[in-house]
Amino acid sequence: MIKNKIQILIVEDEPIIAADLQRNLTKLGYEVIGRVASGEDSLVVLADTKPDIILMDIQLKGNLDGIETADQIEKLYQIPLIFVTSNSDKKTLDRAMSVKPRAFLSKPFRISDIASAIELAVFGQDVDESSTPEEDDITIVLNDRIFIREKTFLYKLLIDDMIYIEADGSYCIVHTADRTYTLSYNLNKFFTSVAHENLLRVHRSYIINLRHIDRIAQDHLLVNDNKIPIGKAYREELNKRIRAF
Repeated sequence: MIKNKIQILIVEDEPIIAADLQRNLTKLGYEVIGRVASGEDSLVVLADTKPDIILMDIQLKGNLDGIETADQIEKLYQIPLIFVTSNSDKKTLDRAMSVKPRAFLSKPFRISDIASAIELAVFGQDVDESSTPEEDDITIVLNDRIFIREKTFLYKLLIDDMIYIEADGSYCIVHTADRTYTLSYNLNKFFTSVAHENLLRVHRSYIINLRHIDRIAQDHLLVNDNKIPIGKAYREELNKRIRAF
């Protein structure tokens, strides 16, 4: 089981609704990293933790309502946000749309509606359009992470956590400090799909993360204590990237 679930912050001042949301989202396989009742408290949480998505009520305790809070979050963190509110009048809707939420759901709502909105919120970002969610393990490629589909859920894998990627026939194996992930991608497709400045092909069978290089020898690298061969065809590009890194 892939551990890096989509992380959600709930900003809701009705404790029963917040608890119900957390319970149902956890059942669906998401990770709720916190529940807060005010916009001010959400900004305190976000100073230390960056969830993948925020569920935000509009009417909140404190001086900031949900729309004002969302405006600050967009300016500071650019985290996708879904409004969940009982206020669906045109004036409220117009104000809410001005801060560009990923979705706007009116109470009462079905948890299936929330789940669909969450997935659409993730897909609404800078998605690698060459991938096909129904067929590929990697369904979403963002600037600092990928999302991997496992059955009906999406799980995240941070680029920084990848140490090296190894070819295994028509598959590739992503090595992290904690575990490995076997994906139905060959190494060429992975390198094209997950294009990132810290990932570099150094051999026909290996991609490494430049951030994890410990030592460079004539014919190999030591990457987080793993010996990775350097192909002759890749050495010149490796030298360029090392000098620029």
